[in-house]
Amino acid sequence: MLYSLFSVYNFKINYPADWKVKLNENASFLNGNVVFFDPDGKESIYITWNELKKAKEKYTSVKEHAQSSLSKMMNEKANYGKIKIIEQKAIEVNFHEAYLNHIELSTLRFGLIPLFPKTILHSLISVFIHCEKSQRFFVIIGDSHPNDAENLKEKLQQALKSFNCHFYYTE
Repeated sequence: MLYSLFSVYNFKINYPADWKVKLNENASFLNGNVVFFDPDGKESIYITWNELKKAKEKYTSVKEHAQSSLSKMMNEKANYGKIKIIEQKAIEVNFHEAYLNHIELSTLRFGLIPLFPKTILHSLISVFIHCEKSQRFFVIIGDSHPNDAENLKEKLQQALKSFNCHFYYTE
């Protein structure tokens, strides 16, 4: 598979070359988000970033940050169906301690007749990263149907291998 380089606000990442990219128009160095998605809409990788001091005000570690996010999702019964934890582990991304949550969940999508919602199954892999050098935290989320989770894992691993959250060009 071919990959393209995406770079903005001194971070960079590789994404599948045939995917589309949508950067939030209000994004800035200190906060924003970008989503990469396949043309069929079956898989996506979403990156959000914000000021590290905001995370440090609430959490003592990247693990606590990730676990708190998962706890919030599990308490939002109105938005999500049953949530199944597949994997949780500490990993390293670009020489930073990071924490991975892999879950499966269902959401409801309402059509024209709201009495008959459609259940949509998701496999979500989220990786939380705290970067002292850039003073930002990043959350990288891969989303696909559980049947496509292995394909998404490969793409997410490639993205994480290429991820650099604090590169700077000098002349």
